[in-house]
Amino acid sequence: MTSPHWNDRAMQQLVRYESLFALLSELQSQEDISKMAQAVARQFKYIASVVSYRLIVKLDVGFAILQGHRGSGHAERVLTLSPWEAQQWQHCTPWCAPQATRTPDAPAPEIFQDPKLTEVNVLPVVQNGTCTGLLVAGARHHPFSALDHRFMRLLALYLEERVAALLMRQRAMEALLSKASTDALTGLLNHGTILERLNSQLALSRRTSLPLC
Repeated sequence: MTSPHWNDRAMQQLVRYESLFALLSELQSQEDISKMAQAVARQFKYIASVVSYRLIVKLDVGFAILQGHRGSGHAERVLTLSPWEAQQWQHCTPWCAPQATRTPDAPAPEIFQDPKLTEVNVLPVVQNGTCTGLLVAGARHHPFSALDHRFMRLLALYLEERVAALLMRQRAMEALLSKASTDALTGLLNHGTILERLNSQLALSRRTSLPLC
């Protein structure tokens, strides 16, 4: 006879997988990392009991950071990490603690200094022996379970790869557009781009009856 405990655990996993797949589908169709951060902030608590998170992704230059706290999320790009995050990145070791470790010269991010947090988890994302991402997650009501850790790892791996690939593609497109619109020797706008922008300004002037200069 199947025990009620096993049934409850199986149902929890099923609900979490359904929530995870729904989120991954939304993220796959999204091109804006700030909107991706917002989507994760809304759904993370249903997938892995996470109320606050901060995901750091290594770029060619600097880092992308996605952050969510109590359902609200945003993203930014930075050249350097805070001292606390730099320490975690350098150690590249997973750990859990009742609260984020604090030192006077390296305080944790503000969202992890909430005294109501029951646990903070640091989970590095390692690809081919190199740290490519870092997830910091906070739980509020109960410490993270083994199931929470499993789903945090699944989402962190996917999100790190998705964000890195998306931003790499955006940078490649920007480089192609720049190359197509500027002269390789002088760095100035080429003839075609100048004519295109001039025509655009002429059309605007006709519509608004305003002079060109």
